[in-house]
Amino acid sequence: MQNQTRHVRWLDNDTWLFETGFHGHTRVYQGSATTNQLLLDTPQYLQDFAISKGTVILAQQDTAHPSQLLALDLATQATQIVFDANATLQFPRAEKYVFSSEDGSSVDGWFLAAQSEGPAPVVLYVHGGPHGAYGDAFFWEFQRFTEAGYNVVFTNPHGSTTYGQDFINAVVNHYGEQDFRDVIAGLDVALQRFGEYIDANQQIIIGGSYGGFMTTWAIGHTSRFEAAISQRPVTEWLHLTGASDIGYNFVQDEMGANPYTPAGREELIKRSPITYAAQVKTPLLMLHGEYDLRTPIAQTEMYYTAIKTLTDTPVEMVRFPQAWHGVSRNGLPNLRETRLTVMFDWLQKTLA
Repeated sequence: MQNQTRHVRWLDNDTWLFETGFHGHTRVYQGSATTNQLLLDTPQYLQDFAISKGTVILAQQDTAHPSQLLALDLATQATQIVFDANATLQFPRAEKYVFSSEDGSSVDGWFLAAQSEGPAPVVLYVHGGPHGAYGDAFFWEFQRFTEAGYNVVFTNPHGSTTYGQDFINAVVNHYGEQDFRDVIAGLDVALQRFGEYIDANQQIIIGGSYGGFMTTWAIGHTSRFEAAISQRPVTEWLHLTGASDIGYNFVQDEMGANPYTPAGREELIKRSPITYAAQVKTPLLMLHGEYDLRTPIAQTEMYYTAIKTLTDTPVEMVRFPQAWHGVSRNGLPNLRETRLTVMFDWLQKTLA
């Protein structure tokens, strides 16, 4: 549910319906100038809704179901499925769990079991943003990983949306701190809680954009992972400031440092995964689109070169032509499929 769109619809001149994210799922409210009444609060993600004669038709999904139309009766607040083109499809359902962060606050995680027998490798998948969020939504890529024989763990560390502004702000000026420890803690809890499904000797970390930053940051600070896949990452903040289509304000706002001052350069170097490249021992696959303007491909090229020249750690880089930052979500269909094939083939080779 990373690309979250919120909708508002008028019921009459005085009341309206609106949806909002709450702890990784979607809530529906009826609002007025004086009150907000909660109408729907279940583990699901709502893509849109429309109102007709006292009934709300919702385009809904959850972790095991791609899409269906749900009718909500405003008078009784009862719901029923009115159309489901995917009724015959069977997908694994993610199990949600909650764990404690270092400050005592709660963090959400989900576990999606591999479609295989016996303990299987586990993928820790980190979302982008960092102000995005996973949740009770259907994610085709995760289903493909389970089909290929991997368990998937995904979490909403500090910095994620749907938990309030303080939770979002916790990562600002603090990338690679509590957020990093959150995703590691979430994996540790999953290993304990779902240990019967997991081969703990085959832990993998994957992420794109901010998740790519976190992947490269993680392997520079721990050697626990057997493999890592970094996609369109930020690896060097100084370069990003001047080269990204949002770099000139994003870096200042999110990192609190200006690369055009001595103090700012020092801080951004400390916060850049490339600074710790010599410490990387985890085999790494790097994926990047050649047309990416958000995190230009030089971010991957620089990190790849650092690993190749500073270590003997296995590292491969794949360039995707005609691909922008969102290649994994809205890129050319053949590239989206190729991207998954590349990851599965590389993991099979690396974990063999």
